[in-house]
Amino acid sequence: MGEFEYDLIMANDVNSTGNNQWFYFSVENMIVDKEYTFSVVNFTKSDSLFNYGMAPAVYSMAENKYQFGVEKGWRR
Repeated sequence: MGEFEYDLIMANDVNSTGNNQWFYFSVENMIVDKEYTFSVVNFTKSDSLFNYGMAPAVYSMAENKYQFGVEKGWRR
């Protein structure tokens, strides 16, 4: 799409008839202080919890380096 904008096309779940409502991906070598946009473009359900405010869970290896012995973990 652009230098910092990506369309993501999800594969169907294994042994399903086209379900693809869960996903994961990783990103490496990002540039500090740049905003990235990731758009999932092939969700097929007309309704999902994302329509009601659910946000994806995000895990950043850079943010989760141990600081004072505490890991930040996953966040929404």
